[in-house]
Amino acid sequence: MLVASLHKIGLLLFVDIKIGAVLGEAPVESPRGLAFDARGRLLVLSGARLLRYTVNPHSPAKLPLPETPVADGLEDPQGLTLDLQGNLFVSDHGQSHQVKVFHPDGKFQHAIGQAGAPQAGAYDPLHLNHPAGLAIDANHRLWVTENDFLPKRVSVWNQDGTLWKAFYGPAKYGGGGTLDPEDKT
Repeated sequence: MLVASLHKIGLLLFVDIKIGAVLGEAPVESPRGLAFDARGRLLVLSGARLLRYTVNPHSPAKLPLPETPVADGLEDPQGLTLDLQGNLFVSDHGQSHQVKVFHPDGKFQHAIGQAGAPQAGAYDPLHLNHPAGLAIDANHRLWVTENDFLPKRVSVWNQDGTLWKAFYGPAKYGGGGTLDPEDKT
């Protein structure tokens, strides 16, 4: 089953990808990041909360009342992923621009990245600018795509919150320059 978050119209769309058929849609306030946990429950970022639904595979669009594992501590959540232990990683904008890590029961554990909204000034590689998409790799590192104009960056963080590596691009954002077609040297 594929679940799509239609943020602007406040709907979740359920699709059976094997047969290519829409199974239905369900209203959810301001849905954003989505993930399924190891028990098959659907996690949905909705407004400034994280909701958890037990989805009936025979009628997925008929959502029961959700649990709310994270009701506080988020301002403008965007993306969501889970690690193998079920810890919840949420990219958050607002005044923090961090990835916030929660225990599977919703208790806040720690944040990744220096807190603070983007601002003019010296570039800080430990600050996230508009963190968006998230993924955990086989080495248990967190990959974060940053939805910012400049610089374009994908940052990779260790589980303890330290920056492991950053990838910048395309090339014109990393210092740029062009070859002079008139000067072969």
